[in-house]
Amino acid sequence: MRDFMASLLVLLLPLGACAGEDKDGESGGSDGPMITGTISPTDEDFSGEVSIMRAFGFDAGGKVFIFSSSNPNATCDNSYEMLISSDPFDPVDIFEPGFCNFTVAVPSAYEGEVEVIDDLLAITPAFQCPMGDGAFEYTDILDDGNSEKDYYWIPSEQYWTGVPNSDEITVSGSGEDGYTVDATMSNFQGGFAQTGSIDPAPASGNVGGTMDVEYCPKYGTIGIF
Repeated sequence: MRDFMASLLVLLLPLGACAGEDKDGESGGSDGPMITGTISPTDEDFSGEVSIMRAFGFDAGGKVFIFSSSNPNATCDNSYEMLISSDPFDPVDIFEPGFCNFTVAVPSAYEGEVEVIDDLLAITPAFQCPMGDGAFEYTDILDDGNSEKDYYWIPSEQYWTGVPNSDEITVSGSGEDGYTVDATMSNFQGGFAQTGSIDPAPASGNVGGTMDVEYCPKYGTIGIF
């Protein structure tokens, strides 16, 4: 997980071209899943469920970044540490095995609300999915000594990342009042990020719902703003 931010930016850029803290640092900010659905890669016998339980965000200079997790143990603090970490980071409290996490980036001109339909340049919704049965393990993913040890989803060929081809998304809110994201998404494009393959891996499925997003000012230093 050391290169999560770099991997996220690689995903976003080509396809797109807590009053002050988390609630007392405790988990369980939602009474139930806020955005739900399933993403199923074509011709595969595994899939990733979406069941977003926690969401955190920050906006500045016309930009917004929101990170949300299907793991109820995710917090403003531990998600920030994962996003900025240059060392191996165990994501056990941030990713839920078999479930997808979800990020939303608004790259410019945000003034408190934006509604977008099928425009990845205006809003980039991105999924990170450790699919199927497995676990994050501290290992050399290439198994030949040619890559650095880190926490990887094993089996590595089931870690899928991607974006929807069809979406309608509204982001609203700003600052300490937090944010709201309404989204309906389907017909996904992506790939298996950990394998190094550049082959496309499209996926079917429907994902949607409304999520309340907690303000996380720490995100202001993650390198996007």
